[in-house]
Amino acid sequence: MYARRAKPRESRCAICGGEFRSIRSDATTCSARCRKVRWLESLKNLLPRGKDVVHQQICEVCTKDFTSRRSDAKTCSARCRKALSRSATGHLDRLRRVGAALDKAKLRKEFKRFDDLARAEARALGRPLGRKQKTEPASRRRIRQAMERTRHYRNAIKAFERQDGDASSNR
Repeated sequence: MYARRAKPRESRCAICGGEFRSIRSDATTCSARCRKVRWLESLKNLLPRGKDVVHQQICEVCTKDFTSRRSDAKTCSARCRKALSRSATGHLDRLRRVGAALDKAKLRKEFKRFDDLARAEARALGRPLGRKQKTEPASRRRIRQAMERTRHYRNAIKAFERQDGDASSNR
């Protein structure tokens, strides 16, 4: 067998315009220098434009005036950004989520306590209540409905107190 060799082709460089010979059919530049120039030009097209826009803002931590390229910047430096993230106001959403989880756990405990009361009541009446019973006994249904009513009233009272507190703080 014999080794087949490709024939070099004559081409023009896309950067300097000089003629060159290459066995590659996709070659567009004549040298490493022209390849580098072409690569740098392709990078310029990929970079985002409009970085010269400047926003005047006030830092939420140290209350200094500062300029930023981002419209949503809240702090003037990395130090202030870390201080904001470590403060209670920075973690307000996280605190709300933790509080909601604690409320759910508390409600689960309450419901379990009422469920245990319903079981005790059913045992006292001589009707044992099974764990996987398909129909809900009337006593358990009444207790569940009472729990839902009290939860509704508690939430309404909390909402009213929040509104009342907000109104008095605005005065």
